[in-house]
Amino acid sequence: MAVATATALSVAALASAGVSAYAQNEASRMQQKQANYNAKLAENRALAERQRISAEQTRLARQQREQRGRAAASIASRGGMMGGTDLLALAELAKNQSVDQLELTRQSGIARDQGAAEARAQRFAGKSARYTGRLGAASSVVSGLSSAYNAQALYGEGDSFLGMELPKN
Repeated sequence: MAVATATALSVAALASAGVSAYAQNEASRMQQKQANYNAKLAENRALAERQRISAEQTRLARQQREQRGRAAASIASRGGMMGGTDLLALAELAKNQSVDQLELTRQSGIARDQGAAEARAQRFAGKSARYTGRLGAASSVVSGLSSAYNAQALYGEGDSFLGMELPKN
C-alpha cells in the first residue's frame, strides 16, 4: 500500500510539474510574441508619422515657393529693385522658411528615434518575459522532482529514486 501511495504521489508530482512547466513556457512564448507585435506596431506608427511629416514638408515647400514668388512679383509690380528693404524682407522670408523646414526634419527624426526606442523596449520586455517563463518552467520541474523524491523517501519501500539513493530513516 505504501509503495502504491508513494508511486501515485510521485507520478502526480511529476505530472503536475510537467503541466506547470509547459504552461509557463507557453505563456512566456505568447508574451514574447505579443511584445514583438507591439514592437512592430511602434515601428509602423513611427513610419506613418514620418510619412505624414514628409507630406507636410512637401506641402510646405510648395507653399513657400508660391509665397516667395508672390513677394518677388509684388516687388516687381511696384517697380522696385531687389535691394535694400525688399532684399532684407526676402532674406527674412527665406530664413523663416528654412527654419520651418528644419523643424519638420527635426520632428521626423524624433518620430524615428521614438519609434525605434519603443520597439527596442517592447522586444526587451518580450525577451525578459520569455527568460522569466523559462526559469519558472525549470523551477516547476525541479519542484516536481523534489516533491516526487520526498514522496518516495516518506512512503516508498525502495532504496532509490531515479537512480539516487534515498536516505535511510
